[in-house]
Amino acid sequence: MAVMRKTKTALFLAFLIFASSHVAAVTVIPNGALITGVISEYGMVSSRLLGIQPDQTIYKVTIHLESSEDIDGMPNLLRGKEREDITFYTKERLSPDIFGKKVRAEVSYRGDERGGRWWVRSIKIIE
Repeated sequence: MAVMRKTKTALFLAFLIFASSHVAAVTVIPNGALITGVISEYGMVSSRLLGIQPDQTIYKVTIHLESSEDIDGMPNLLRGKEREDITFYTKERLSPDIFGKKVRAEVSYRGDERGGRWWVRSIKIIE
């Protein structure tokens, strides 16, 4: 009887491990913000290093956030993050002259509960 109970327990634990490894990830709700801030870091990275295929150049910018506004009633996931440095990514080619400039950008967070990234949809130098 004790052996059967241990076997059932082992099978149940194996099932839980198998089931949890095959659960689909839930995507982040559509969101967006219009931000203003200063570019404190700029660079290029291979998308391969970010786990994005096919391999392509991705531009990485860190923005010291000064303000964050809502866009069309969408959730603003950056509300309350003013005075923080946030890293964003874009496929749009950016000029190296953007470093140190004040910008206005439309951004969103894409990913799931396992992780994600902030993406820039448009960015304009304002100072």
